[in-house]
Amino acid sequence: MKNIIIVILVVIVVGGGIWFLLNTRQEQPLVPEEPVITEEEAVREDEDKTATWQIYSNKEYGYEIKYPVDWHFEEEAATKIVGFFDKEEKEFILIGIDTGFSSIDEVVAEKEKTFEEEVMDGRVSLLKEKIIGPESGYKIITTDLKDNSAFDATAIFFKEGKVCIIVYLMPKYLEVFDEMLSTFRFLD
Repeated sequence: MKNIIIVILVVIVVGGGIWFLLNTRQEQPLVPEEPVITEEEAVREDEDKTATWQIYSNKEYGYEIKYPVDWHFEEEAATKIVGFFDKEEKEFILIGIDTGFSSIDEVVAEKEKTFEEEVMDGRVSLLKEKIIGPESGYKIITTDLKDNSAFDATAIFFKEGKVCIIVYLMPKYLEVFDEMLSTFRFLD
């Protein structure tokens, strides 16, 4: 009888221990979860990359944008265009202002219409995506399908009847282009 009581006690202790371990152990995922990055964190990350950049501010047309420290800009007052150039002056990003549009959708539609024939013929692909940053807008990239090179990247921002169009024609600095876009903002 004593042996039966000892066996029952051992079974109860072992069973209770197993039950305790199973119910208090936190489940670990088999695959580690990817961290979720919010829009705000993405903007902050871009701000960190551009923290040492110079700021170009245009009070007349009411906007500012950051650009790399080893680049420079040139203003063309007659055409309302500002060009940002790399140190070799081989690559550039252009910013222009237009006041002849009533909405951002009108500007985007005109840009899409510019490449409509090439897209229909299958010579060009057109990708439109929303820009997330201090100002919202659209980025449109047209790609030549023959050699898959980006030959036109355009960002469009709109505020109170004023359109800011930023154009980049070379694929080399597409990352710089995106970082510059993340810093664009209209002045109050």
